[in-house]
Amino acid sequence: AAHLFGHVQHCASVLAQESTPQVRRAIPANPVVTPAPTPEIRRAGTFPIFLNWQSNLVSSYFSQIYSVRKGKHYKSTHPAAWGLTPFYVAQDITRAGTRAVPVWSFMFANDVRSLRKVEEKKVVAVLADTEQAREKSQRRSIDLVRGMDDRSRPEMARSLSGYLLTVPTKLLISPFLDAAGTPAWRGMLRASETPFRTDELTENFARDAGSPALPSMLEENRVSTNGGYDVFIARLKEYIARRGGSDRFEVVLVGHSMGAIIENHILRLAEGSGDGLPGLPISHIVYMAAASSIHDYEDSVFPYLRHHPETQMHHLVLHVMADVRDHVAFDVPPRGSLLVWIDNFLNERRTYRDRTAGRMDSLVRSLDDLDGWEDIVPQIHIREFSAGKVHADREPQHHGDFGRISYWDERCWETGRKYERGDCYDRSRCDPANASCSDEGKP
Repeated sequence: AAHLFGHVQHCASVLAQESTPQVRRAIPANPVVTPAPTPEIRRAGTFPIFLNWQSNLVSSYFSQIYSVRKGKHYKSTHPAAWGLTPFYVAQDITRAGTRAVPVWSFMFANDVRSLRKVEEKKVVAVLADTEQAREKSQRRSIDLVRGMDDRSRPEMARSLSGYLLTVPTKLLISPFLDAAGTPAWRGMLRASETPFRTDELTENFARDAGSPALPSMLEENRVSTNGGYDVFIARLKEYIARRGGSDRFEVVLVGHSMGAIIENHILRLAEGSGDGLPGLPISHIVYMAAASSIHDYEDSVFPYLRHHPETQMHHLVLHVMADVRDHVAFDVPPRGSLLVWIDNFLNERRTYRDRTAGRMDSLVRSLDDLDGWEDIVPQIHIREFSAGKVHADREPQHHGDFGRISYWDERCWETGRKYERGDCYDRSRCDPANASCSDEGKP
């Protein structure tokens, strides 16, 4: 294990030293972080590797209106950057005004679901139809555990009071969230792709395509569009393969929110390479409130599970009521977790498969997509956490709570496990990848 950490740290330093300036601009300065395992993680016999990338709504929005044009990044001094910025801003302001009524309707529809449990009834109905169809066809049912909605009446009354007090701010903010959120989400998705495949190097490849020296450049492997993560995964596969492979190593992918999108990219790179080396020995894929779309999840995970019947897929999701009633900033903006915001404001959906895979209502609607994939059904496990203040000490209630789960312990993914207080969830825990954590993994 010590040798693996040494190699990973060396690999990260090599990426920083050897990569081109274009790569260094496209990915964080330290894309692969291997902190010393906390005592909790060490006792579990797990050694973490954290993949970092720069992405948030505010910075992504400004990059989209100021420097990114049709997927290409321009320098701030380029006319295409500063010259078009006022027009992009005007477009978003106009969009906020013209789409206000549709946006308000979607917002209030989401709020009604949390007040009248409409969405809960829909989920139960879809599950009943799915299970009945599977029983008729004598196929194995999905391994799925539902959470409980244990919100008390006083708790719901306080939530309703807070909501009514902030309706004016929600009406004011939601159109601008819709207008600015769409380009911001495009920027966040771009930030999750460029660490694997950089557009600057792709452009260089297209430029060199007409060069007479291209055949020799390809033969000598001097033309590459690979980003830092792409290179890292290739080197990690080589390292594991040459030191015992799956007999000595086990790789577990765990991703929260947009981390699931990164997981999907890794799965597409995880298979064996052309030089005869085997792929990564991935034993578990864990989604925690995944921001990946349903179609990205199915297109990436389903084929991998079919080719690797020993690999298990785990979904950990908030209760459907916790998702729609989640709130931030003293309940001033529209309600809903980040996944609800993505589905309602940020993402331009074409079909239901463009909805996020980390919401219980979206996930159960996608179960019918397993037709033709019956062989992988036993490999998929779904756990929905319970909602209510009584569960706040042992299960996540908000989108940002998943970092407090003992995600390195596979017992905490099991659908049949009874969660004891403080066993798999610690409200005082911070992310071990954060430098502000002490040696015990706490602030």
